[in-house]
Amino acid sequence: MFSSQTNSRPNSFFGLFLTPRHLLTWRSAAAAGILASLAVASSLWLRPSWLFGQAPSAEVAGTGGTAAARRLTVVTSPVAAAGPDFLTQSFTGIVAARRRSGLAAKDLGRVDLISVDLGDTVAPGQLLVQLDREQLGAERKVIVAGLAAARSLLDELSRGPRAQDIERAEARVTELKANLQLSQANLLRTRTLRDSAAVSDQEYDESRFSVEAILAQLASAEKALDLLREGTRQEQITSQAAVVAGLEAQLERVDVQIAEKQILAPYAGQIQRRLVDEGAVVSAGQVLLEIVEADALEIRVGLPADLASNLSSSRLLASLGGQRLNAQIQRMAPSIDEATRTREIVLTLSAASYELVTIGSAVNVEVQTQVTSQGVWIPTQAMTAGLRGLWAVYIAVPDAGGSVGSSATIERRQVELLRSQGPWSEVQGPLQPQEQLVVEGIHRIVPGQRVEFQSSAGLPIAVGSE
Repeated sequence: MFSSQTNSRPNSFFGLFLTPRHLLTWRSAAAAGILASLAVASSLWLRPSWLFGQAPSAEVAGTGGTAAARRLTVVTSPVAAAGPDFLTQSFTGIVAARRRSGLAAKDLGRVDLISVDLGDTVAPGQLLVQLDREQLGAERKVIVAGLAAARSLLDELSRGPRAQDIERAEARVTELKANLQLSQANLLRTRTLRDSAAVSDQEYDESRFSVEAILAQLASAEKALDLLREGTRQEQITSQAAVVAGLEAQLERVDVQIAEKQILAPYAGQIQRRLVDEGAVVSAGQVLLEIVEADALEIRVGLPADLASNLSSSRLLASLGGQRLNAQIQRMAPSIDEATRTREIVLTLSAASYELVTIGSAVNVEVQTQVTSQGVWIPTQAMTAGLRGLWAVYIAVPDAGGSVGSSATIERRQVELLRSQGPWSEVQGPLQPQEQLVVEGIHRIVPGQRVEFQSSAGLPIAVGSE
């Protein structure tokens, strides 16, 4: 029985190495039957018809009988039934604080106090850093003293002379008038006595000059009284007011300089960095602390210009580590970045998402847009490498009048890949909408092979079986 098999199939694998002499060494007929079955199987694999996709005939080893080959069952889908609902493009965004500030010293100074450290939470207006201000304090005291004196003088000028001063000036005028009368009477008597040679010329001159002196004093006193009665001139008040205003401006400038020696928190946030310690001498503009607004987080992502311009018809989904984040589009940069050629989009995060992210985290941002097809969409797993850089697919062409579950012949079609989207690919080529595309097990079929096919309703998830 075995010798007939080996003689009738000289191309078999075991026929090349086994001879009847070798077979006589076996002690049982069962062993000979097993080897004969293996020889039949090897002959089937080495047949050219099997290599080129023609269904081989199944021969029953040991009997010499033949039967119809069992056809391969493949899973197919109509070409027009496949395709994604939308296109998804993924980009990387960065979680950032809405406000981030570097707090710097405005003037040269020595750091006396730093009241916060890395990670501390601060409130608006809280004292963070204080520089030395002894010199400014001394300057302020000098200005305050001068300002007090200038204000007192201005108040005196504004009120005018007191009643007591006017009364004293009037009394002085009255006194001088009385002295004048007395001096004039003495001058008359002296003149009479001089005519009689009772007094000398010197005594007469003294009397005359005394009257003239009293007259000058009386004129001065009357002018002073007139000034007191008229009050202070407006020009004097204005001049003194200007002196007061200048001193007040100097005091305000010193107060501003003293305030600039302190750095206060501009808003509620957290300390991101602390760059100096107490005792360090810092220069103007040197950053001492960095603060971030930890309670207002957002996602910043750069999108291509054409995609960013059509966000109204798209949907954005943000996620981190597989967890979905609640994010909404807040604002968009008006121009394209020259370096990246993208437009920056800012997404605000809800408070519930703050626990899932930290500042600086890389977030996956997906932009879903409506599908606009130029070709047909097919499952990517239904494609195989073709010729000249193209791709190929297999079509199950049913027999005339055949339907799902009937026999079909495999045809190979060359297609051009336009784009891919996850498990789907858009291709262009000689494909008809109702043709049955093989979506499973394409590695087990060849052109011209006879198969049986079953539909998968356009879903590339079914598994073909033999």
